[in-house]
Amino acid sequence: MAWKLILHSFNMIFGNLAEALKVSVGPILVGLLLIGLSFLGFGLNFEFLSEMEQGSSANTGAAFLFVLLAIIIMTVVFAWIAVAWHRFVLLEQYPGILPAFRGQPIGAYIGRTLVLSLLIALVVFALAFVIGLLTALTASMGLAIFLGVGLGFVVSYLWLRIGLVLPATALREPLKVSESMAATKPMAGTIFGVSAILAILNFLISLIIGQVYNFAGIIAFVLDVAANWVFIMVGISILTTLYGHLIEKRPLID
Repeated sequence: MAWKLILHSFNMIFGNLAEALKVSVGPILVGLLLIGLSFLGFGLNFEFLSEMEQGSSANTGAAFLFVLLAIIIMTVVFAWIAVAWHRFVLLEQYPGILPAFRGQPIGAYIGRTLVLSLLIALVVFALAFVIGLLTALTASMGLAIFLGVGLGFVVSYLWLRIGLVLPATALREPLKVSESMAATKPMAGTIFGVSAILAILNFLISLIIGQVYNFAGIIAFVLDVAANWVFIMVGISILTTLYGHLIEKRPLID
């Protein structure tokens, strides 16, 4: 069942590839343009990176503000993409060259995302402390890798259990975290499997791309960007599928 859900999400993306690209590429380019303009607007140049590493940068304050603004911009871009994809799949709201922005619940989506991220961060902080302690005591790289993958699994599992709040927000339908937990309980085992598969795939793909960087940097960069795009869209698609199946009672399509 876990593989079925993941494959369904891949089919959702690549079966509607034109719409997936319209939903995501435009907002990403807009975000990168704004980040580039912000970089220039703060009077920064590429030399400031090496200067900061050496502790001699005079633009530390400007660099901090730039990084903060870049994070805000990319958060808005992610919410823009997610809202548009949820609404395309669940409401058949087709995107134009750029997906709709004005009048969409993007602000509310960002707010819910921050709340969910904070809840998960509290759990991750505790687990990361334990992982760090065990790694320091054993000095085992294998254990560190295993625990790191396990941490990724926990984050994915919790996100899918409480994350139905997000497609509900995109549709302007009220849904509480407790209601998301209750709705996903019947599929907890499937979500467990999905989270494990995604954590392992993410680790393996990152490992492969990391090796490619050693001899073909440009190819590795392209693969890295493509892999990140796929993982982002798959994550959004899985939440969309779970919401449609568990809340709207739609059947899972093979």
